[in-house]
Order: sequence, then C-alpha cells, then structure tokens
Amino acid sequence: MESGAAVGAIKIAVFIPNEGHTLPESYDNRLTGHLHLGILEGLSSAAAALRAAALTPEQMAAASACLAQIMPGNTALLELMLRKRPLQFFVGTAGRMHAHIAREILADEALKLGADYLYMIDDDMMLPVDCFERLLAHDVDIVAPLAFMRKPPHHPVIYTVREGWDSAARMAYFQNFSVKTYPKDKLVECDAVGFGAVLIKTSVLRAIEKPWFATWSRVGEDIGFCHKAKKAGIKIHCDTALKLGHLGDPIVVDEACYERMNQTDELRKIYPDDGGLTLAQMRADQ
Repeated sequence: MESGAAVGAIKIAVFIPNEGHTLPESYDNRLTGHLHLGILEGLSSAAAALRAAALTPEQMAAASACLAQIMPGNTALLELMLRKRPLQFFVGTAGRMHAHIAREILADEALKLGADYLYMIDDDMMLPVDCFERLLAHDVDIVAPLAFMRKPPHHPVIYTVREGWDSAARMAYFQNFSVKTYPKDKLVECDAVGFGAVLIKTSVLRAIEKPWFATWSRVGEDIGFCHKAKKAGIKIHCDTALKLGHLGDPIVVDEACYERMNQTDELRKIYPDDGGLTLAQMRADQ
C-alpha cells in the first residue's frame, strides 16, 4: 500500500456466541484480550497516521521505533500494521441461546456492521494474548487456533470429513473424524475445525447460502459451517502453533495456576513491566 493512501479501517466483529456461562478464568481472559485489542486499535491508528504524514525514511524509522516500545515483543505485528489499514473492533454477544442460532445472528450482525472479519470466541476458552493478530497475519479465509475437547480423551478439534449416503433415510450425510496426529506448530489446511476461537473473512459469508450454521448431519454447527464452506471452494485452516486452553476440571489455585490463568509469561513478552505500569510508577502515584 502506498504511503498516505486514504483508506478505511479493517473492521473486525469480535463476538462471543453464548452469554451466561463464562467462568471467572475465561472472564479475566476476555478482559485481558479485549484490552489488548484496544491497544492494537490505537497502535494501528498511529501507524496509519504515520503513513499519511509522508515522512522521510529517517523520520518513519524513528517514529516506528517509538511505536515499537509500546509492544516490544510483537515486532511482526508492528510491521504488519505499518503496511496495512488501521484496525477497528466491534465487541458484542448474542445472549443465551443455542450456539448455532447465536452464531447465525452474530454472522448477520457482522455483515450489517460492514465488517471485514468475524472473530468468534467461545466462553470457555483461554486465548493467548496475541491470538487475533497471529490469526490475521495468515490472511486466509477461515483460520482457527488449535483446541481440544473438554471431556476425555480430549481429542484435538481439527478434522477430516467423509461424505456418504444413508440408504435408510435416503439422504446424503457427512461425518467428521479428529486428526489425532496433526502436524505440530504450523498452519494446516483441514476439512473442518472447531470454533473455540475462529477468524472468518466476511466474504465467506457472502459466498455461502444461509443458514450458515444449521445442518441435518449429526455434527456441531462449526463443522457444518466448514463443510458448506469447503463445498463452496473455500479453504479451512488450523494454526497448530497457536493453542487454546479449554476450561474443564476444577483446579488448585497456586502461583503456577495464577500465572497460567493470567498469561503472565505472554504478557511479559509483549508488554514491558506490566504494560508500562512499573512498581516505581505505582509508588510515585501513591
């Protein structure tokens, strides 16, 4: 993109399909994640302003170095934003209802907002802080992080799909099978993936007939959506390097639990000294 080009923001609808079942751990995870998205929005706007300012290469390098200090552990994101439009996030939920109905409503809302992406996050998922930008960087139609089933044997929700004909019911069907030996730590094309979190280009919604998330086969609404998308020639991907936590069994609260639930290691990689609020600053503010 040429420096100074006047373009609109990349609009992302950030939606939680079901409300009312959020555990405290994932609630805090959402707060941290949404705070991060807000910082991304501000940082991307600043990057857009730099592009529009027609700075010299030396001035751009100096300004970029200043922006990099805000998120020193995420230089790939900074490079991405310096080359793209600013980001604009819209956050919402559909309330308490069946998942396939909620997803249908939220997908419709994303189109009404004129969003470029639909980013859905389930209530019971623990996301890495930088989940969104890592998915966005792939620039594919449908991409999800790797997640696992809550109940034993905790199979990965990355699937192959087989089609068939039910002679008794006289109708076609399809069935999904978990890929237990999935390729590790890479972007993988697959037949279907679970939507614990997923980033979907809204152009996909326009390419598939409604209803998007309803299916007659005995599969989840996310698998049904992927099957329809694949039939329309759209590719589905799973980033197996980007892993989610699925809240399940009760936990013992200790230091390791705190650090795991609050993602302190990841936060320290991205934000210096607790997001810039150092102990020295805290004492000075008292």
